[in-house]
Amino acid sequence: MLADPNVQPRPFLPEQELAFAVIMQAIEDLESSDEQLRFEAHEFFLQPKGPSADMRAFFFDAVGLDHEAVYQALTEKLEPPERPMRKWTFDEIGDHMPRDRAFRAGDICDLTGLRHDQVHSRLQHLKRLGRVVQLDRGVYCHPDYEEKWRAENVRLIEAPAHTAFSGFDDNKNERLGSTQRAILAAMQDGRETIREIGWDVQLDFNALKCALDRLVESGIVVKDGPKYRIVQDAAA
Repeated sequence: MLADPNVQPRPFLPEQELAFAVIMQAIEDLESSDEQLRFEAHEFFLQPKGPSADMRAFFFDAVGLDHEAVYQALTEKLEPPERPMRKWTFDEIGDHMPRDRAFRAGDICDLTGLRHDQVHSRLQHLKRLGRVVQLDRGVYCHPDYEEKWRAENVRLIEAPAHTAFSGFDDNKNERLGSTQRAILAAMQDGRETIREIGWDVQLDFNALKCALDRLVESGIVVKDGPKYRIVQDAAA
């Protein structure tokens, strides 16, 4: 049935114009070269239930579109792509990074699958926004954890050196602090320089060097140039 040319179409209300614009944009995005836009557009038209389905129903109802008729008209364009890999925005990394400990850029690489340079750029952006604190080279923390982390470093630096060590067996000396045990465990795994030990022990350079110096003073560790050895290993 043709429309009566003498009847003027009813103008869209502002909210209907918005709904129409959203629908038209979604139709265009079905053939977008951006895989994320293409995926989201297909979700808009095809999702049986959920946020996209609710949004589709709202906008279709606003302009009086029949769901089935639209689906039939778009059949040739509807070829659902695979879900694209998550891109991990700055905000998403900020929301998922640890809040109860210091972490390294490599930890975020493991979490997200992003390359190191991608993680570095995102962390630097978050740093400028005040959403992450850089504690040392490659070491970061959430702003809420910074005070606790620095207090732990001060405690370590001011703590007296221990003078006894019974080796890595069931009777190892319990007087060693957790940080010192972590350092020794890292060294037992083959870490030798401050930089290498820092891969496993999340302290800044000065605090880590101070802890190693105290282990040297205690006779537990010996320093040989830039490398450190546990005494029992050094004698081997």
